[in-house]
Amino acid sequence: YLITHLYMLVCKIFFCRSTKVIFMKIKHTNAVILSGVTWLVIGSFLLFKGLHYTLFASVFHADASPLLSLFAKKSNGTMILIALGITIGYAKGKFVFPRTVKRVVKRILQQEEPFPLKNLYSRGYLILIGSMICLGMAMRFSPVPFDIRGVVDTAVGTALIVGSLLYFKQA
Repeated sequence: YLITHLYMLVCKIFFCRSTKVIFMKIKHTNAVILSGVTWLVIGSFLLFKGLHYTLFASVFHADASPLLSLFAKKSNGTMILIALGITIGYAKGKFVFPRTVKRVVKRILQQEEPFPLKNLYSRGYLILIGSMICLGMAMRFSPVPFDIRGVVDTAVGTALIVGSLLYFKQA
């Protein structure tokens, strides 16, 4: 809604035209695919970032990494941490995210076709996404060691990628 109001303000100030906002409309199948693509892109980004943090910790900060210090060989520890993150993420994507995907797809299918893109997600879902972004930013600026950040980002990225496949199956 903030973007809508900013758009209307810009139209009034600069263009002196009508402030009627036209929202893009989307069909059910495209909305489900859009949700899947969104999860896939964000999950791929987080997986890459998690792998980067884990490898960075093993090469540059091996002595200050609490999880890597549990292993005699840092290379073995790195591989185990990556496998751990992928396993946790796969389990979360396989057993936790199906409920979320079903709930979102059900909401999409209850909309009139085509429906405004702004109605794609509920307010509660958008608040959840915003809080996850804030949590990620807080973790970025907090003194969490790189190996822990790597495992968390790898797990969340893998979970989102597995969850995106659920969206594609529903489409």
